Amino acid sequence: MSYRPDEYDKKQIDDALDVQAKCPRQVIMYGVATRKFWAFGTLNGRPLYADTAGELIAQVQAMERERAAHYVEVRPPRTSERWYVT
Repeated sequence: MSYRPDEYDKKQIDDALDVQAKCPRQVIMYGVATRKFWAFGTLNGRPLYADTAGELIAQVQAMERERAAHYVEVRPPRTSERWYVT
């Protein structure tokens, strides 16, 4: 006996594919048994999960902002004036 997704599951699977297109750095899945959206490939190695595709996108984007914060290079502001020590 094999599993045949109903219309609700088909829509959720399609939503997971849309999320995958928006979040290419993670592997996105919809669990038909758990009825949750899952994202693998996170910064800390733990999967993210949410009840809706929108919630998962928000979590992934927050995680990516956190990841990007570690790579921001802070430099002093550039000025047009040259400072010379005499």
